Amino acid sequence: MTDQVFTSDGIDGAGQTPPSTMKSAQARRHVERAYAHANAGRLEGALQECDRAIELTPGWAEAHNLRGVVLDEMGRAGEAIAAYEEAVELDASFEEAAKNLAEAREEAREDGPRWKRIAAFAIPLAVLVAVLIVFAALETRRGPDWQHELDNYLAESASPSETVTIQSVTDARAPHDFRPDMGAAVRDDWRWSGITPPFPAQAVKCVLLERSTGTAGSDEERSTHQVVFVAYHTDALYRVGWLAYAGPQEPFPEELMEHMATIGCDLDLE
Repeated sequence: MTDQVFTSDGIDGAGQTPPSTMKSAQARRHVERAYAHANAGRLEGALQECDRAIELTPGWAEAHNLRGVVLDEMGRAGEAIAAYEEAVELDASFEEAAKNLAEAREEAREDGPRWKRIAAFAIPLAVLVAVLIVFAALETRRGPDWQHELDNYLAESASPSETVTIQSVTDARAPHDFRPDMGAAVRDDWRWSGITPPFPAQAVKCVLLERSTGTAGSDEERSTHQVVFVAYHTDALYRVGWLAYAGPQEPFPEELMEHMATIGCDLDLE
């Protein structure tokens, strides 16, 4: 038999798709799990899921064919051939099952080695696992979301007697025009400690804060506003994440208005 690739793409397109019933829906889920188990090398689990699908919809040729593929990979050639035969009997137009049956019979006659099929399945799987490990490692370096970064800045910048609230947030329409001199970078993250974050920024959140002191509603209450930028930086590989830039408080300088116009921030500062 030729190299077998486990894929669920044909579930809805071959092998006498079962009618839309509750049992058939359950059978589909079992087949999808069987594919997942098989691709992870868990052949016993894949076989059990195939058996459950067949128990629910015994007339579904796709489930029998997949069962044959799994049995074939387990070295149980005789049972695999029987499963393929059942699939072909249920759906004579099921070309994949017919091809699998012919190849399994031919291999059974030749009693050829199985190491080629095993290697052909294991090598791509090992490559896939390695790629996933690399992506997972990179993902662990990804910074928190912008809200988390902003919350950290608020917690660290607020005095004990001060209340800070977010008035509004907008997305910069031209984040690539954001410059490091538009705010004071708050490097409370190891990713950016001691280095200049890579520019241009990929995204920028413009945030209007209100900082209040004193008892709310009393004559002692004082409030002022501040603009903060939260920019997303990435060097495309190692360092990625959001970084807060503390902007000016009221009265806002004309330079701030120019900066906001440059990056397309529509905060209402009136």
